[in-house]
Amino acid sequence: MIVNKNLKKPGDRKYPVNKYLSRTALLLTIVLLSYLLLFTGVQPVRADDSTFYSDSGSDAYTLDNNGAGAGDTWPVIIAQPGDTITDGESDSVSVYVRADSGAGDWRFTARGHYAFNTAPLPDGATVTGATFSLYGYNKANTFTLHTFEANIYEGDPADPTSMTADDHDAVSDTALSDSGFTFAGWNVAGYNTWTLNAAGLAAINKTGYTTISTRVEADADAEVPAWEASKTFLLYSYHEEKGSNMPRLYVEYTLPGVPQPPTNFQVVRTGVSSANLSWTSGNGTDGSEIWVSMDGFPWQSGTGYELYSGANTTYEADGLPEFITYYFTAWGTASGNVSANVTDAELTGVDMDVNLAVDGSLIVLAVACFLLLISIFLKKMLIYIALFMAWLMVIVTVDNMYLDGIAGVVMIFAVVQFLKARKGVEV
Repeated sequence: MIVNKNLKKPGDRKYPVNKYLSRTALLLTIVLLSYLLLFTGVQPVRADDSTFYSDSGSDAYTLDNNGAGAGDTWPVIIAQPGDTITDGESDSVSVYVRADSGAGDWRFTARGHYAFNTAPLPDGATVTGATFSLYGYNKANTFTLHTFEANIYEGDPADPTSMTADDHDAVSDTALSDSGFTFAGWNVAGYNTWTLNAAGLAAINKTGYTTISTRVEADADAEVPAWEASKTFLLYSYHEEKGSNMPRLYVEYTLPGVPQPPTNFQVVRTGVSSANLSWTSGNGTDGSEIWVSMDGFPWQSGTGYELYSGANTTYEADGLPEFITYYFTAWGTASGNVSANVTDAELTGVDMDVNLAVDGSLIVLAVACFLLLISIFLKKMLIYIALFMAWLMVIVTVDNMYLDGIAGVVMIFAVVQFLKARKGVEV
């Protein structure tokens, strides 16, 4: 009888099904850990309590009207008191200039008035910035020889909540913004915003109402515009009665003894998984605190992930794969307190297809895991060798500690399998 010594009895080889299951579980664990490390985050919520809207009855426009054919020269008409006031309308005039038919005569001018209760501003607050906005909805201009420009000025009505025609003259001649709006620049389907200058910031009343009036600059400067018979310049905006798109005043301020957020906050990528953060320390601070999230800007200190805390003004961050967008928020710190305001910066992720074309790191890792799966069932020494080489490729090409760690787990398992296979040990 010829006996084939290479044949084994049925009981000579055991098929360790439980080992296959445990190895499969290992792969699933690797995938799960990589997901948790790379893709989890916290959804932020942001709040803003420094925006004021005009109160009911506290926005209107006044008119100095001489009537058709009864006009006056420009110096006379801009010095005259108001004749009428229009209030309680959802849409109304912001500025209005009308030339009369008589040579050099002007029929009327109109000024807008908007009062905001800014008393809720904290005691001792220092106003550092402010903007005033009107939502435009219509405009008209037939002048060709003069370009009118609407700017903002401080109003001083007797009662900001119940204005009268007499308030037409209770307006300063000092512009609260360094630039105004012409007919061409007036937005009729959105907000038109003036940035307040030093005089404008000083006009913010922290104990009562802040009143802002609109008028053409030629009205405030007493500059006689070029006259054209019966021509019109008119800008319309929504008032408080509209219920939405109301006049608004946004105020930024600081409080004494409270740290201010960093400025000039920038995040620049320096590698496929690294970035450099730089900033200028905020006033009244002894350090800075930076948090990062992958789902939006951290909305307060303690949300997201703390990236840095200290007195430096630069930081080199690692472990930031380039295919993910990161959101950074910086606070100023002082004696354990953090600033009420923040500074944000964003590090935009590279599109996944672009990322793979650049370094191929994920493809390498995927190949390594695929080879590991094959090695579990085929147990070929050449596959273990190929797997080890794939690991080397990952370590060399991937500048990311998370992917390197996953590759390290794959490599350790491959080496163990390789050594067992060389000794003839069943695995």
